[in-house]
Amino acid sequence: MMPYVLGGVIGLLLFSSPLAACSIPVFRYALDRWAGDAYLLHTAPARILPAALAKELETLEHDGYANVVIEAQDNLAADAAELVFPRVPGGSAWSGRLNSDGLKCLLDSPARQEMCRRLTAGDSGIWVLIEGHDKGDNDRAFAVIEKTCRLVEKGAVLPEVDPADTTAAVGPGPELAVRLSTLRLSRMDTREAATVAMLEGSQEDIKGNREAPMACLVFGRAHVLATFTKDDLSENNIADASGFLFTDCSCQIKDMHPGWDLLVDFDWDGELAKADAKRQNASATTVPTTNPATRQTMPAPETVVIPDLPSVKQPVIRTISPKRYGAAAMIAFGLAGLGLLGWHRMRSKR
Repeated sequence: MMPYVLGGVIGLLLFSSPLAACSIPVFRYALDRWAGDAYLLHTAPARILPAALAKELETLEHDGYANVVIEAQDNLAADAAELVFPRVPGGSAWSGRLNSDGLKCLLDSPARQEMCRRLTAGDSGIWVLIEGHDKGDNDRAFAVIEKTCRLVEKGAVLPEVDPADTTAAVGPGPELAVRLSTLRLSRMDTREAATVAMLEGSQEDIKGNREAPMACLVFGRAHVLATFTKDDLSENNIADASGFLFTDCSCQIKDMHPGWDLLVDFDWDGELAKADAKRQNASATTVPTTNPATRQTMPAPETVVIPDLPSVKQPVIRTISPKRYGAAAMIAFGLAGLGLLGWHRMRSKR
């Protein structure tokens, strides 16, 4: 069954008035406007921390790009720390001994930097597969994701931008396009331990099933839409989640907190400005042509292999938009979304 958060969001979209939506697709609206929610890093007071670590934390709080707030706790030992999720999903993301190397792993990793690079370069979303213990299960899950992504890319249609819509101004960044990519993470890679914990979120049924593969859809400014267990990784669920990224955005969506943010140390505005300059330079040097034989085409999405990390593939999309359906369809889909939300709440009470 599709994770409850996605069903609730789809229900919201269908019950919302078309006037509440703008013609920018969700993935780009999130990249332009959704700043990452801040994590809390609980540490011992600076006076008892090693001098080097105390200096690093001070620099991080005042000069860094990471979406984290440092909060001293008098009851913590000098080498103890806890990283707490933003209010959504809430709960502890990590706890343990903190030193300079450990701080670097909490703030950043090769996989998180790769996600940020792809998102600012034009990827609409990234499906991240977290491998389980069985190679066969991992490969099959990855194949389904990859196949579905390719189908979605072929069938997805971006919303038509209304020139009269004052909310539809796309911010600086790459060309607007339908592009999904994949990334594969091993739980055995110690550099990605914090990344995996953040991708899992705080749902106990997810954390309690670490032997099997699971996957997450990341978009915007490293925002996780939902985590899918092995049993949830069907073509339909992958396509529905991917399709959500290409619907008309609504100002209400972020307020509903569909998903949560990763902790990343990344200059989003600076990198988007670079991507925008690159796009404009390419446009200025491209000679328009009507000859199909010489028409430029967008290169196929790349799968980048990070050292010591396995590689990945992608899914399919079915766009759901209130502008394309009648009232009856809107109500039907909305009830389905609310039903999924109710199902999750009933399950959590057991």
